[in-house]
Amino acid sequence: MSNRQIFSISDFTCSHIKFFSNAVEVKKSIKTLSGPKTECTIGDLSPFIDPNSIKLVSNAQISDVVIQKVPPDLSLMKELEDEICTETTKLQNLYKKIKLLNRFGQSVADQGDLDKFFTFLDSFSSKESLLESEIKKCEEKIKILKENFQEKNSLRSNEVKFLVQTNQSDFDVSLEIFYQISGIGWTPQYDFRFNSKSKNLFINIYALVEQKINEEWSDTEASFWPCKINSNWQTQLVKFKTLQSKSVQQMLEEMRSHMDHKTKNTSVAQSQLGDNFCSVVYPEEKISIKTGLNKILIFQVNLSPDFRYEAIAGMSSELQIKAKVKNTSGFVFLEGDISIYLNGGFMSNSRIKNWCILEEIEMLVGTDDSVQITLSPLSIFKAKMVDRKNSYVLEQKFCVSNGSDHLREFFVWNFFPISSDEKISVKLLEPSTKQNSKVKFVKQGCLEFCFNLEPGEKCENFIKYSIDYPLDKQIELY
Repeated sequence: MSNRQIFSISDFTCSHIKFFSNAVEVKKSIKTLSGPKTECTIGDLSPFIDPNSIKLVSNAQISDVVIQKVPPDLSLMKELEDEICTETTKLQNLYKKIKLLNRFGQSVADQGDLDKFFTFLDSFSSKESLLESEIKKCEEKIKILKENFQEKNSLRSNEVKFLVQTNQSDFDVSLEIFYQISGIGWTPQYDFRFNSKSKNLFINIYALVEQKINEEWSDTEASFWPCKINSNWQTQLVKFKTLQSKSVQQMLEEMRSHMDHKTKNTSVAQSQLGDNFCSVVYPEEKISIKTGLNKILIFQVNLSPDFRYEAIAGMSSELQIKAKVKNTSGFVFLEGDISIYLNGGFMSNSRIKNWCILEEIEMLVGTDDSVQITLSPLSIFKAKMVDRKNSYVLEQKFCVSNGSDHLREFFVWNFFPISSDEKISVKLLEPSTKQNSKVKFVKQGCLEFCFNLEPGEKCENFIKYSIDYPLDKQIELY
């Protein structure tokens, strides 16, 4: 003769949650005593669980597993129906009171006694407002009750029945249940904290998890997978495009040789296709997930960016800092929102695309008050008239100063006018892009100046150009 044991899923301890981008896999466990043959039932499994994903593991022999939907509690459904009926009757009576109040008001008005009518009017308005307020509350309560009734009638919890067999009368049985729930995934979010003085980038990696099924997971181990689960509950890794200048084999060899730099709590797996990569994060500390939006710090990365300072002469006295960062962490960053900080201050919000291992990215991270750019007023000189044409020479100077304590690399763009009129000639006189390797054309009418400055050093640069145009034309010189 077999014994019987009935468990609620809440009796189980949550031991691990595997988060995917569109689903979760939950592992729960329990220890119990069992005889030679025990009929077990696990109830109260969430209706959001996919029954086909439920798996059982035990140190005893398991057989005759049946997974089924549990019918709704008829007594509870009857209570809800009775409550809906009571509130509906109450609502009908309130409508009758409103109708009766309006009839009484009309009869008072028909009597033609204005003093009596105005005395009644104050009382009428107060009672009508009170009745309308009660009607609104009653309608809202009926709506909630009906939604609750429909939810309990349609969302039926799952139940698992199975047989446990052992060769002992009192055997310590360990049971593990695995199940998957779709619609609950994780989304990455990042804090990029740049330090331009120490040339350091510290990244906090967060997982955003919105729990909607009223099932709390407390003090449990977890792992975060950057992949999806398809309809057959198979994983689909995120695909990263390889760098165009490298073959898949080259990237794989570089990644393998670089994996010594990856942190101990992160593993990087290669897909069967060879150009898909997956970083699975196992947070060192246990996590707790409650109903609602949860933000969990799952990983931290230290990188060494290169900084350069950029500006368009005349646009601002500040130079924008651009960071160039190579992902040497062994962690594959998924697309997500980022908050950018510079030297402890918040700069902006942005978004990062999928960032593979050993891939380089560039981003503007803010400004630095210790470096400045100043633009001198435009100098205009009238030149000697040639071929009955007006001729002018214009000179624009700008000065960059490095007030920081470190060597800095600067890129400054300066513009000069171009003409679409063949009768108006614009020529660049200085600097010469052939003789000065630090100056080059980046596009028509735009020069790029590239130079390094030591701490406290200044650098003055200029462009000089001429404009020739016919005497019968008038142009604005700038």
